[in-house]
Amino acid sequence: MKIDIENTEILGSVNLRDYKRLSHIIRTPKGKIPLRRNFGLDYTFVDQPIELMKAKFVSELNEQVKKHLPGKTIDEVTFSYLDSETILPRVVIIDE
Repeated sequence: MKIDIENTEILGSVNLRDYKRLSHIIRTPKGKIPLRRNFGLDYTFVDQPIELMKAKFVSELNEQVKKHLPGKTIDEVTFSYLDSETILPRVVIIDE
C-alpha cells in the first residue's frame, strides 16, 4: 500500500499563501532543507502498515501545522482509495 502525497487534497479556510505553505510542508521530506532540518514530514511512515501510516501522517502534519502555520489547525484528515494499492489524503484546515 502506498500514499499519494503529491496529490493531497487541501480544503477549508485557506488563502493562497497558506495553501502553498501547507502544500510545501506536505511535499517536503523532513531534513531536506538546509538550516530548516525539522521542516516537512518524516516520510518513514510510508513503509508502515496502512493504519499506522495514516496515524503517523496525521501526527506529523499536525505537528508541522502548529509550527509553521500560526492561526491554523487541522480540522480533519480523511483518506480515500485511488486503487487497491494507493490512498489519497484529504486535509481540511480551519482558523483557530
